Amino acid sequence: MIKTKEIIKSKKKFRAGKIIAFIIVIALVGTAFMASCGGGVKSGAPVMRSNHGGTVSTVSSNIFSYYLSFVKSSELYQYSSYFQMMGMGEIPDSPEIWNQEIPLDSGNPSIRTYGDVVRLQAVSQVQQLFAVELYCKDNNISLTKDEINEIDVAIKEMVRADFRNSKMNFNMTLARFGVNEQIFKQIKELERLYSVFTNYLLSPTTGIKPVSDTAIWDKFADEYVRVRHILIRTSTGELDEEGREIPFSDEELAEKLAKADDIYNKILSGEDFDDFYEESEDPGSASYPNGYCFPRNSGMIIEFEDAAFDMKIDEVRMVETDFGMHIMKKYELVVDDILEHEAQIIRDLETVVMEEELRPYLDSIEVIYDEVNEFNVVTVDTMLDEAAFPLIALTW
Repeated sequence: MIKTKEIIKSKKKFRAGKIIAFIIVIALVGTAFMASCGGGVKSGAPVMRSNHGGTVSTVSSNIFSYYLSFVKSSELYQYSSYFQMMGMGEIPDSPEIWNQEIPLDSGNPSIRTYGDVVRLQAVSQVQQLFAVELYCKDNNISLTKDEINEIDVAIKEMVRADFRNSKMNFNMTLARFGVNEQIFKQIKELERLYSVFTNYLLSPTTGIKPVSDTAIWDKFADEYVRVRHILIRTSTGELDEEGREIPFSDEELAEKLAKADDIYNKILSGEDFDDFYEESEDPGSASYPNGYCFPRNSGMIIEFEDAAFDMKIDEVRMVETDFGMHIMKKYELVVDDILEHEAQIIRDLETVVMEEELRPYLDSIEVIYDEVNEFNVVTVDTMLDEAAFPLIALTW
């Protein structure tokens, strides 16, 4: 498949991606509110408050500290994975990463560096989970005694297995992220509550607003296309010792362009597109004999993507990219096309449903940026070492 960016494979600790992402998928890692003292960690000042329903609720800076560490660790892992994939070695945590200016205009004057991006990602996650807790209180949704007991048992097992049954080691690790055992338990309780909330809202059998098959197909039909193409390469893809591409000779390039013109004109004259499909020099053509089915901003070459969305069904068009000449044909979407993309479409639709359901609660939340801005991403500890990873690995 011709793509402009590689997919970084997932590892067990975090999903890989790009550090410049402005929104990360909401992890099922909860938070807690009204944190108390104990275990050597003091209760922090509020970083968020809401007066929804006439009752003031707050989120403590302990919770924000935990989430800032989580987001920073995730982004650092993604950043490091990308550079390792490029053969550049692992990237250690350093001020240079987080103080680096972002290359794009975010439209928000408070976002100037990658550290700013990470901090606002943490704000977004905590806001979302705060809204879930407020929603659950309004709708009498809570954890059962059995669910709470399961969390207690899981934490005890984690202390036994991952901290050599040492409460001291466990609490020392928690303190690195501004929380104690009681706050950590609350974090895991809200994680489970988040799962209960999503099931209450979105379960196909019992949810109050499940995603319908009709909605899935409508989104697919509106936002996806399927095309097949015959690629005649005008780029060799080979590099010399200095990393520069080795071009085709003038004669070879002329032959390539003439071949593309000949195939294109024959198809326009009425010959069958399929009769020339084996001429494609795209290695992905063999793996995807029915063509490529994709949405906007999927990583396809921009000229290829633009043409695919502009073309009409059964239209044939020749498009030039840095790879070569693409003789493209657009096809009508069929049910089988959706299978590869259905899970992502459902996630996107569920996100919209959740956003709509939580909107009144999100709107009620005031972020206290004077407190948020007290946290410096550069100095926040990461969760990438063997001691800390079990804290975020314990999820439901």
